[in-house]
Amino acid sequence: MSPQDWEKIYEREIPHWAIDMTPSLLAKRLCEHLPNKSGNKILEIGVGNGRDSIYLAKMGNKITGIDIAQGAIDLAKENSKKEGVEDKIQFQVGNAENLEFSDEGFDAVYSISVLQYTILVDSFKEIARVLKPGGKFMLHMYVMLKSGEKGKELTYWFYKEEKVKEIAKENQFIVERSHTSWDKKHKGEVTKVLVMEMHKKEK
Repeated sequence: MSPQDWEKIYEREIPHWAIDMTPSLLAKRLCEHLPNKSGNKILEIGVGNGRDSIYLAKMGNKITGIDIAQGAIDLAKENSKKEGVEDKIQFQVGNAENLEFSDEGFDAVYSISVLQYTILVDSFKEIARVLKPGGKFMLHMYVMLKSGEKGKELTYWFYKEEKVKEIAKENQFIVERSHTSWDKKHKGEVTKVLVMEMHKKEK
């Protein structure tokens, strides 16, 4: 999907995935494994409604959150203001394939349900560039989508799990934990989810 496609989604109405403000389990897990209890510089790629950036900021961290859609950024800013943490988060339009940040500036990078829509080789390369050696990378992404009636399902692969792990290794990421699960989505779609906890190799 192009940036224009994402923008149109937010222009029509708040999308179904951007309504719930409950922080994800992955964001909570990230907090448990950060090098410091607070003050970590964290980049979230694909902020949606801002729920996880808001949670991570409330835990005392310094957050930069990007999304390819201005509509998502506007919504995230509005929600962060409601939650009283707008001064702790920098939201801006950005693209995972071309991050506008200096080298080794973040202690952790976090992304949920986004990177399957990017050129993964480019996104991993950029994440590795902006992440400090030893920094954490928490990834949740869809790898496969099924839709249609039972017995007539259409299957679409975003990326095979083995390919994602290969790309991670090529970019000096050490995988600590990974698992897959199935997730029932909007309008009867079923997705296969890959979750990976990694850190960038020390120099």
